[in-house]
Amino acid sequence: MKFYNRNKEVEVISNEFKKKKTFIVVYGRRRIGKTRLVEEALKEKDHVEFFVPRKRLTPALLYFQQKLMEQEGYSPSFKTVDEFLEYLFRNVKKPIFFDEISNFQYIDSGAYSILQSLLDKHDAKLIVTGSYVGIMKRIFTHAKEPLFGRSTCMMHLKSLPVSTAVKMTQDIGYDLADSIELWCILGGIPRYIELTQGDSKFKDFIKRMLSPGSIFIEEGINVLIQEFGRKWDTYFSILDAIDFGARPTEIAECIGASITSLPKYLEDLERLEVIKRRHPLLGSKRIVRYVINDNFFTFWFKEIYPRFVKVCITDNFTVPRISKGYCL
Repeated sequence: MKFYNRNKEVEVISNEFKKKKTFIVVYGRRRIGKTRLVEEALKEKDHVEFFVPRKRLTPALLYFQQKLMEQEGYSPSFKTVDEFLEYLFRNVKKPIFFDEISNFQYIDSGAYSILQSLLDKHDAKLIVTGSYVGIMKRIFTHAKEPLFGRSTCMMHLKSLPVSTAVKMTQDIGYDLADSIELWCILGGIPRYIELTQGDSKFKDFIKRMLSPGSIFIEEGINVLIQEFGRKWDTYFSILDAIDFGARPTEIAECIGASITSLPKYLEDLERLEVIKRRHPLLGSKRIVRYVINDNFFTFWFKEIYPRFVKVCITDNFTVPRISKGYCL
């Protein structure tokens, strides 16, 4: 599928690479188009790129060695992440792209300190992406983290505007009315829009979207698992309560937490741009209600969750049970 809309972001990245030394950070939620953006910005530049896998040290280093060999025609063996990164910064005189940099925490928890040292010593051109919004913000904006203040450009990639999303589905073959309906359920998430290819009618896509095996059936859960890990079920229960219209005190009751501990969870979901707060037009600004602020999550909780998910209650949490009969 052709590249849409992110021309300003491509220009920013291209201008950054004109500098002698640069460190660009691109982050945003799952399937938002980070990798595609960077690849578009680098398509005419000689560069090396590595997806950072969720692997232990030895298999990860073997993977990096293989990828370096494929791109550069040569790679020494590496025994540590330090050796691998040191080799890149000393010997690769071209832009380096790490996709999903936050996965380094699974390979070597000291990787970010190593990067800090190398960035301070070398005039490198480095660009990284990350899908874990909370982790990326911590790595690059918390003062106690080694990479704090090291980036020269931080880009929070967000959903495509409605005009672009509608244009994309029209280019696929949907008419204007169907394109608007698709935006209402998918929003501006590029990967979701790409998955409408193969149909040209809204009703045909919906049939495929709701058929067994569709990635959309478990996507609402998978987004939360990727962002929040083992605590995903707490955030799921909060969204379920918000979708039902619960007030903050009722949301706290749903997750078995005190009202004073609730703001942290709500702020995490706001940062992910899944929910937003609303205040009464004429009432006190201290009165707040939360609503789901994401087209796909709104559709998922209204239409997919009731059809395909059975609910079991465990320790006050709403734990989804997919219709195949197992608890995730």
